[in-house]
Amino acid sequence: MSETIEPLIVVGVDGSNHSKEALHWAVASAAGTSPGVPVFRRVEQGSPAQVSVDASEEACPAVVGTRGHGGFKGALLGSVSQQVVQYAGSTVVVVREGEADD
Repeated sequence: MSETIEPLIVVGVDGSNHSKEALHWAVASAAGTSPGVPVFRRVEQGSPAQVSVDASEEACPAVVGTRGHGGFKGALLGSVSQQVVQYAGSTVVVVREGEADD
């Protein structure tokens, strides 16, 4: 008899508003409304982009938030989210600040 393995959703949270919105999206949209969805907290030291990329190896999906600031304000990803999208080992969902409920 095989054990059912639930997908692991990894969210990078650094306390910023956009990272909190990414967490909100992951719990409300990705995890669904099922009661008893387990949530685990893991604190990592290091570069936010590298820690997120490393954690993405275990995830489906990895979720990051972004303010969307760049050369054309609102058009580009932030540097951390851009690196995670580029190098992640799984699907990445990017939640823009102010769009978590969309």
